Amino acid sequence: MVGMAPVNPLSINNLDFSYNARKLLGGISLEIDAGSLTALLGPNGAGKTTLFRLCLGDIKPESGEVLLSGRSVASTPVHQLPSLVSFVPQSTAPVFPLTVLDMTLLGLKGGIKSFGGPSGEELERAREAIRLSGLEGMEHRVFGTLSGGEKQLAALTRALVQDAPLMLLDEPTAALDIGHETRVEEMLGRLNREKQVTILLSTHSIPLAARLADRVIVLAGGGIIADGPPNDALSTETIEQAFGVRARVSYDEHGQLNVHAAGVFDD
Repeated sequence: MVGMAPVNPLSINNLDFSYNARKLLGGISLEIDAGSLTALLGPNGAGKTTLFRLCLGDIKPESGEVLLSGRSVASTPVHQLPSLVSFVPQSTAPVFPLTVLDMTLLGLKGGIKSFGGPSGEELERAREAIRLSGLEGMEHRVFGTLSGGEKQLAALTRALVQDAPLMLLDEPTAALDIGHETRVEEMLGRLNREKQVTILLSTHSIPLAARLADRVIVLAGGGIIADGPPNDALSTETIEQAFGVRARVSYDEHGQLNVHAAGVFDD
């Protein structure tokens, strides 16, 4: 008997989306493999956040289909989506003064089972996620008192404990200083390597995509213009087309990509 082929955490088939008669995304098709770490790279306004909202079922496509672990987002009940995908937005602002532990417990599938509070097993799962995120010893800190980087790590912790097959992150390091950016990057790399968490993150940072991802998808002009390993996808031609700058791409002795912008193209 021939075994069934594995189902990818995310499949997008010929997706189109328009807003106010303006085509934002056209003919988007891609597959995200289990255990991969993929960067969706593009300039501001390229449609990265819109694509994530389509994946989460927040908005509906004009045509095409999004599948999460083989299930159509359009026909999956909203309360079942958290078992298929977790999401970390650019910023998180809880209405109530929740602690890091409270925030993490909110990510548990189906919520806390007992009306009397979390069980011992639920607390253990939450504390393990907090440990993995590097926030050990901060579980009783109120979220609003954390630094920007610590808030992003706490949001990642909530997504981690959700234990979904796919984690989406929208510009996870956009507003962070270099120290907190490095901490978030290290955590994502560790989760992917050690826990095989499948990650798709959006970014406009070419260096971040080159450092962190094993695959880069470049989005510009409403479509995918490059897709592959960083060294292949991040060519001079692709960067110039996506970002509208004259660029020179080089690699140092450690294989680290360097992009030098030499000015914008004239209209």
